[in-house]
Amino acid sequence: MYPCHEKHFVPMAAIVAYRLYGTEWPSEVNAALLSHILPCHFVPSGASITSLVSKLRHAHRSLAGRSPVQLQLHFLSLCWSLNVYGCTFFRAFMLMSKPLRGNLQIHLGLNDWGICMINASTHKQMAAIEMDKLDVKFTPNTNFLEVATRRKDLMATITTSQAI
Repeated sequence: MYPCHEKHFVPMAAIVAYRLYGTEWPSEVNAALLSHILPCHFVPSGASITSLVSKLRHAHRSLAGRSPVQLQLHFLSLCWSLNVYGCTFFRAFMLMSKPLRGNLQIHLGLNDWGICMINASTHKQMAAIEMDKLDVKFTPNTNFLEVATRRKDLMATITTSQAI
């Protein structure tokens, strides 16, 4: 599942649960069951599981009466609404100078919308920037891509050998 906010992954997970378990929501939901319908990095621990299960149960109930084709189309429409949909991802290393200084291993996604940067260790989306809001410089014969936003709130050098 793409990196996304709760408003997207809850209905997506509810559709997956509906396809796996049918119209009846499982009586006992724990982290193991949640990991069948959500990527592990979306499965919370402790008390926040209860809140997520409540939201999933509500979203699951709202799917009653929909055909498999309607569920598939709804799932796809949720995917299409994400700015990471259709990205080609590269493993990359980012040398940041703004907003923070430091180095970070990332997954860099590129599509016709723009770029998406995902922290490789936490799987959380760090930034998603539209193409027309970017200044990108590529130096031939290197594997460096200099990326900056036009507002100058992000300035980084990204290196990947995969895109060469």
